[in-house]
Amino acid sequence: EKAKPQQPLDGVNIWEELKGTRSRNNTKLSTERPIFYYCNTKLMAIRHGRYKVHYNTSPIFLSDMGVDVTQHCPGGKPNEDWYVDQTCPEGNMIVHNPPLIFDVVLDPYEIYELDATRYHEVVSEVELIRLSHSQSVVPVPQQLGSSGDVKPCCNPPECRCDKLTSRPFVKIETNDKIFRELRQPTIEPLPKEHVLPRNIDQMFMSGL
Repeated sequence: EKAKPQQPLDGVNIWEELKGTRSRNNTKLSTERPIFYYCNTKLMAIRHGRYKVHYNTSPIFLSDMGVDVTQHCPGGKPNEDWYVDQTCPEGNMIVHNPPLIFDVVLDPYEIYELDATRYHEVVSEVELIRLSHSQSVVPVPQQLGSSGDVKPCCNPPECRCDKLTSRPFVKIETNDKIFRELRQPTIEPLPKEHVLPRNIDQMFMSGL
C-alpha cells in the first residue's frame, strides 16, 4: 500500500534533545519552532528566537467601573490574581505596519522597540515565516461556544470575578443550598461533596 503523504505538523522533532545527542552547532529549538500568538482567528504576533514581532495589538480595557487596569498592574506585575475575559473585535485592533519588534531576551517587558540596525533583517526573516504559516492554515468552522460553565465563580450566585472591584460579597438570593453554605460561617466541616467548591471559592476571593 502506498504511504500517505506526511501532513504538516505544528512542532519540531525533539528526539535528539531527549537522547542528549543534539549537536551544539545545531540551531536552537526556539528558532526552529516559531510561536504564533492568536486572539481568536487574528494573528497578533510571532516569536522567532529572541525576537517577538507584533502585527496587531489590543488596547488595555477599562473595567465597567472605570478603574484603569494599570493601577492593579504596576510595572506590568499584577497585585493579585485576576483575569480579563477579552474578545477580539476588529474595531479594537491596533494594526502595526510596519510591525513592532522587541528583543524579549534583553527586554522581557517589551518596552523598547528594536533599533534600526537589526530591524530590517528580523522583519524580513519573520515575514517569510508569517507567509508560510498563513498558507498552511486551513479555515475550519468555529469550534468554541459561548458557554460560561468553566469560568471561575467567585461571587455566587452572580459568578462575577472582577478583581478590579472591591466587593468581597454579594447578596444571596437563591434557594440553592450549596451557594448558601459557601457564604455561611461554619464550625463543623461541610459535607465532602461541598469541600472542593468551598476551597476554590476561598482561593479566588483571597487572590490565591
